[in-house]
Amino acid sequence: MSGESDSKAAPPGITRSTAANDGSSKLVEILIGVVPPPLGMALSWEVASWCRVDRVLPGGPADVAGVCAGDTIVSMNQVDVISSSAECVDQLFDQRPLTLLVRRHAVSTKKRERLALVVRTCRPTDAMLRRMLGWAQELAPNIDFFVSVDETMQSAHATVPRLQAMQSELRIDADKVKVHQYTEDELQSVYPALLELRKKLPNGAADIPGKSGLRSMAWMFHGEPLGHWLHHLPCDGEDYSFVWVLEDDIGFSGSIQQILDAYSADPEDLISGRWLAVPEPREPRVGPGFVNGWYWYYTTTSVFEEKVAPDRRLITEEHVQRISLQLLREVDKWCRMGASACSEQLVPTVAYVRGMLFKPLRPEHIGDPFHYEAVLSEEEWAQILARDETPGRFYHALKF
Repeated sequence: MSGESDSKAAPPGITRSTAANDGSSKLVEILIGVVPPPLGMALSWEVASWCRVDRVLPGGPADVAGVCAGDTIVSMNQVDVISSSAECVDQLFDQRPLTLLVRRHAVSTKKRERLALVVRTCRPTDAMLRRMLGWAQELAPNIDFFVSVDETMQSAHATVPRLQAMQSELRIDADKVKVHQYTEDELQSVYPALLELRKKLPNGAADIPGKSGLRSMAWMFHGEPLGHWLHHLPCDGEDYSFVWVLEDDIGFSGSIQQILDAYSADPEDLISGRWLAVPEPREPRVGPGFVNGWYWYYTTTSVFEEKVAPDRRLITEEHVQRISLQLLREVDKWCRMGASACSEQLVPTVAYVRGMLFKPLRPEHIGDPFHYEAVLSEEEWAQILARDETPGRFYHALKF
């Protein structure tokens, strides 16, 4: 830690030193030498907590140098950041060497962390509803459970009554399950960029609404529904540190509380799927078939394309994700300004561009299969549960 002597020498390119102490807080000067980005820390961009360090990646350059969660950055290379724009701060972060002056409060009064678990659904089977309600019963008191229902299609209007009837049948307390409902029209009124994205679907109406006619834009664009959920919460969800988001066809071989506990100390703003990668352009650009690249590569708004160079874009699987409140708010901000894309690309790209922390799920929490094209039958799922010697893994997809 800065200001404390120890026998360990700082790694090459990183040194540490301390400045004044006024009793209730102290100013700490931290010098970070020539190290490659990222520094491994996530900042708050909210007005009331501008440039406060929300989380620090253990073992990362910022952590080794002595930056602590809760620090507020006052200046960078002697440039006042309190009155600087986010763009200016981003540019300063690229400078090396980099001297941070941070204010560190002597007493931390962190309240107990609250989480939300949101299951995205439309027309779930009875087995899916039972799995959801089972998860709701397993959660600790500091975790709120939500079912987010896309009611664009008439056939989805029965989902909430079915959920509530099963909840009553299983004698699950009413306050254990919270419901969020929306339609595509409601999303488009708040996020008109969805109209542009619809025009850029690779295979047009064959993608959405598809051959069945039962898909809405929320099928591949999840940033907007999550933003809609966020703004329908009291105080825009400010009580939640992180939000877990699951698809309704996910299976988990254990108590869902187990997986939330497994990541409780992880500081990353985004934990998602098995991998995060830079997408390759698809060839050809449109049509049902393609020989190379990522199917949704060109399904981006013009604002997104102007904002993010191709080599700064990331994609990930989104069957299971943990998203920080800070990242979720930033994704919603991008969607409202029209900088949107398929959420497999939007969410990790926002995290990367804004200098946030991200990583995939740990391999020990991924079962086989876990793939968008995989389908598990009810019998196969029962066999997995019966033989699984190491419970606590996600599987995809349970379509029954």
